[in-house]
This record gives sequence, structure tokens and C-alpha cells, in this order.
Amino acid sequence: MLNTIVLPVVVPMLICGAVLIIAWRLRDRGRLIRATALGLGYLSCQIIVDGWPAFPPHETWQWLFALVVGAMVIGGIDAVGRRPLILRVIGAAVLAGMSGWLIVLANQEHLWMHRTTVAALLLLWLVTMHPITSRSRGASVSLPLCVAFVGVSLVLVLSGNAKLAQLAGGAAACLGAATLVAWWRAEAGLGCESIAVAGVLTIGLAYSGYSLSFSGVPAWAYLVAVAAGLAVWVGALPQSRKSAGWKAVTLTTLITLAISGIAVARAYIAWRADSANDPYF
Repeated sequence: MLNTIVLPVVVPMLICGAVLIIAWRLRDRGRLIRATALGLGYLSCQIIVDGWPAFPPHETWQWLFALVVGAMVIGGIDAVGRRPLILRVIGAAVLAGMSGWLIVLANQEHLWMHRTTVAALLLLWLVTMHPITSRSRGASVSLPLCVAFVGVSLVLVLSGNAKLAQLAGGAAACLGAATLVAWWRAEAGLGCESIAVAGVLTIGLAYSGYSLSFSGVPAWAYLVAVAAGLAVWVGALPQSRKSAGWKAVTLTTLITLAISGIAVARAYIAWRADSANDPYF
């Protein structure tokens, strides 16, 4: 229980929270450190759950370790100064392309369709999430994403991917810690520097769960679980921006919860059907 539940949640949570507090105390000098908070928390979770990854990894989802490092580099560049739009798009495209190439099984049927889909989804995530998270920071970003990752984790565990569910749970714990830090000091929370890591993880884990699963959970349930994180955009709507901060965060979180609930409910229905047909599932 210690290695399967407690450590993969507590250790990433402590690391992410500690990094954010250190970055806040360093003020402007800590912007680069803040960009590593979510990534370092997740990397500690993957090491706890699966050990140090081999190179090259034995399984495609283990490439997430290297992809998260690459996403932290992109986040760090974002954190230290503004880049021209074209450079941001190129960086996002390279990360998306590498993700599609590495986490899709080489013997996957319709290989290029899968690689293109993963790359396109991640590129869409990065392009759409960066503008809002550039203007927002703190709980308005981390709390909805935390709820979305909990939803991804539940869909994964219901589809028989326990290890991937642990990793998504570790990411959710990091975002939970970031939310607590943001409630303490709003300026210490996560912003656009963390969005590349969050995108790689939510899409990478959800796709890996789909490709490795033999359950009856349909592809659209994984897509809906991923799309729940995009509800952060609700906070950018004019009506939300006129509301008090906590009201906007609450509304965004409830919408994220509702979208995640649809995916989890469908995964649960599939799990019940699989359990009825196979008592060992």
C-alpha cells in the first residue's frame, strides 16, 4: 500500500509544493524554478511507480519521462521571457511531433493516423491553453486541471491500466499541492510555464491507456477526460472575468467536474460490463 498508493501521491505533492514555495521566495529569480514544479513532481512519481526508465524504454508510455523533461525546457524558456509567436508555435509543434512519434506503438494498426492524432491533440492543447494561462495564474489554472487529472486517473483504472492511473494520480496530487500554494499566495501558483507538461501528461497517459487497454472503454471516453482540462477557458469568458475570483474558479471547476464525470461514468459502465463477462477482469 505504501509503494502503490501513499508514496506516488505524497512525494510528488511535497516536491511540487516545495519547488513552488522556493520559486516564490526567490521572486523574479525563481521563474525558471517554478517551470519545473509540475514536471519534477511527476518524474518522482514515475520513478516511484516504475523505477528509473531504461534507454530506450521497454514500453512506449515510459517515453513520458523524457517528454516531460522536454516540456519543462519549453516551459522554462516561456518563464524567463517572452518569445515571438512563431518560436512558441515551432516549440509546440516539435514537442507534439515527438510525442506522437514516441508514445504510439510502432506496430499499431493505422500507425500514422494514431501518430498524427496524438500530435494534433497535443498541439491543439498547447495553442489553446497558452493564451489563457498567460493571463491567469494560481488556483484558476491548477484546480480545474487537478480535477481533470483525477478524471483521467479514474478512467485509466476502470479500463485496467492501474500503473498509468497511479501516474495520473501523481500528477493530480502535484496540481492539488499547487492549488494549496496558490490559495496561500496567488502569485506563487502555476501558470503558462506548466501547461506543456500538463498537456504531455494528460494526452500521453490517456492515449497510452487507450492503446494498451483490452477493456470496453470507448475512445471517446478518453477524449472527453482529456477535454475536461480545456474548461480552464471558462475563466477567460467575459462573464467569468466580471465575477469574484473564487466564483470564477468554482464555476470552472464544476464544469471540469461535469465533463470528467461523463468520461468516468462511461468507463464505469464498460467496467461493469467487462466484469460481468469476465470475473477476473
